[in-house]
Amino acid sequence: MRAYSLAMAFGLLLAILFGLQLLALPTAQAISATIEIKPQTLNLMEKGEITAFIWIPQEYDVDVNDINVSTVRFDGQQFIPALRGNVAGNKLVVKFDASLVTSYILTSKVYHMGIIPPQADYRIPIIITGSLFSGESFQSQLYMLKIILPQPR
Repeated sequence: MRAYSLAMAFGLLLAILFGLQLLALPTAQAISATIEIKPQTLNLMEKGEITAFIWIPQEYDVDVNDINVSTVRFDGQQFIPALRGNVAGNKLVVKFDASLVTSYILTSKVYHMGIIPPQADYRIPIIITGSLFSGESFQSQLYMLKIILPQPR
């Protein structure tokens, strides 16, 4: 019985040490992208699609064609993937489902945070995340999205 307890304690110690080593592995910095979101003012009752334009600065020596559209997410949320995307010049144009985006903003950014309903010129921080085909990740700089919530008449 005592040998079993010692073996279990030793096994747990090894698992903890191994886990700490995994946590200490260096992580690569995400590539910093620039974004613009249309519409510039988002009505939280919006239906249809929201468009995000993604640019990667030349300093990274990465082309927007290298972005795996299936990994692109609105505000890093797994449940808000890009519906589709295409390259137009030096930018990637991706579309998101507006009802998913507005539902997320209302529940996670407005009501959950205890913020008063959006009024004129109310802005929230948004990011777009994703990965390249090489496995490297990218994250946009913060984009301040103006939102409005129409008041019932």
